[in-house]
Amino acid sequence: MIKNLFMLQALVDVLFGIPLIFATASLLSLYGLTTDRTGTYIAQFLGGTFLALAWISWYARTWPEGEPRQVLIRAGFIASGLGLVISLIFQLGPGSTASTWVFVVLTAIFTVGWGYYSYATMRPMTKQQPA
Repeated sequence: MIKNLFMLQALVDVLFGIPLIFATASLLSLYGLTTDRTGTYIAQFLGGTFLALAWISWYARTWPEGEPRQVLIRAGFIASGLGLVISLIFQLGPGSTASTWVFVVLTAIFTVGWGYYSYATMRPMTKQQPA
């Protein structure tokens, strides 16, 4: 199941990353957003970051259980949780549109998914002392 979550994360990252880089204004207009040259640069930079995260997620799906994979799972949980809070603040404020609910829904799905696997893979914080 964790493999599917990594693949879904990679797919969503690609579906946002490529349009953010190559069709910035068109993608932003779907959400009622406009921007200047600096905003376009930031959006394209974010698109590049999404593609890098997609690459990592795609290959992490086949990694064996271990600390590197647990670090990615917990990082996904933290990032999704923060994204959910930020998306909700934006959505509940002025200037939001019905189409921006997609960010709330996506970040909620990923927060629940990464949170579940973060909890499922937790180990005790203290090491067992030899007898």
